[in-house]
Amino acid sequence: MKVAVIWMFLLMSLMAEKSVEQLEKKISYYRDLYQNEGKREVSDREYEALVSKLRTLKPESEVLKSKDKYKLLSLQKVYDENKLFEWCEKVARNKDELFVIQPKYDGMAVLFKSCKLITRNGTVLKEKLPFIRQVGKCGCRSCPNVRGELLISNDEFAKLCKVTDKYSSPRHATVAFAHCKDLAFWQQNRIVFDFVCFDRFEKRLSLGEIRKNWKSLKNEIRNCSYDTDGLVIKLADQAYYESLGSTQKFSKGAIAFKWECERKWTILKDVEWQLAEKGIVPVGIVNTISLDGAKVARVSLYSLNYINEKGLGIGDMLAVERVGATVPIIKEFKKINNSKLIVLAKCPECDGKVKGSQCLNGSCCGKVTLAICKELKERKVKGVGRKTVKKLVVSLNLKSWQDFTNLSKNQITSVKGFGEKSAEKILSATR
Repeated sequence: MKVAVIWMFLLMSLMAEKSVEQLEKKISYYRDLYQNEGKREVSDREYEALVSKLRTLKPESEVLKSKDKYKLLSLQKVYDENKLFEWCEKVARNKDELFVIQPKYDGMAVLFKSCKLITRNGTVLKEKLPFIRQVGKCGCRSCPNVRGELLISNDEFAKLCKVTDKYSSPRHATVAFAHCKDLAFWQQNRIVFDFVCFDRFEKRLSLGEIRKNWKSLKNEIRNCSYDTDGLVIKLADQAYYESLGSTQKFSKGAIAFKWECERKWTILKDVEWQLAEKGIVPVGIVNTISLDGAKVARVSLYSLNYINEKGLGIGDMLAVERVGATVPIIKEFKKINNSKLIVLAKCPECDGKVKGSQCLNGSCCGKVTLAICKELKERKVKGVGRKTVKKLVVSLNLKSWQDFTNLSKNQITSVKGFGEKSAEKILSATR
């Protein structure tokens, strides 16, 4: 009995060690992917949950230790505004305590020290300085020890996307630029990056004022010239801020509020039109971005009326979110000069004439396909999809549900790709 218990204990210990090892590998992979390539495969929340789990299982893990050569502390993060306000109340000495509000840019944290731009791991971006503008109140390259973010503006990223679709997000482009050895591409296309001082956008407000102006503060930061993933709030009194000190990882005098739904800007490259029951609807083809760990290359443009009302054009910037981490939707957009007008010229199914978003062809193969699919759905028929129906409609020139139900086995098998089993399945669904 004792031997069995010992073996069980050893087995559980080995399994726990393996679990920790796998966790460390996951965290290292996701962190390196983000820091070195500017890409995400999981959401910030999922990544932070993994880190929290490792901190509980193995707090001394080397993976949890900062590798920053120049200590650029991370920030404690919250997603709930009530928790943010609770933190403000906790650190405020009185109701008039002032806080500094700044954007949380989604770029590369860098340090401008002794006329050198230095990344977290100590890389000096010496040869890249001619490609980098300085933006902020300091306004002078000679200012010592200025902390900020290396970024590409939304307009500059739009320009970049016109010459290549290699980069899925502004941060992806920024990291690629920081790590590249050959600058010929950036020079040839005149792509410029910005070193943005953290004081470029800065407001000093009391907690009461933050609460009162919360919605407008968020909107102002989300609509700035750069990609952001939240905002930063820190104590305005520098002496008090420094007196609070920090943990091994976080500053105690500052906190980050992250946008609940991950939002990223991308470029509308093209529009595909699809026939639906209510008419022809547009689907936007965009430069691929990663949202909450998922690749997004297509977004709904809602309707032709939406496009016309908003004046949306090909080449414009779209801010995309995944609601509930599932459906990508447009939350806002920015007009870009010389964007191309979007026009619905013909029906995407039959090439017939259109009026508004409606196909004028009464015998449109797409309309017939939709009508048949609707009948199949009402009859709760499974396994006969839209592609299958459309192939039969086009190949056999079907005009109605009645034509579909009158099909013979020989007619169905005469269509390429349809065998006897397929024919029997379709016939059993319509009889």
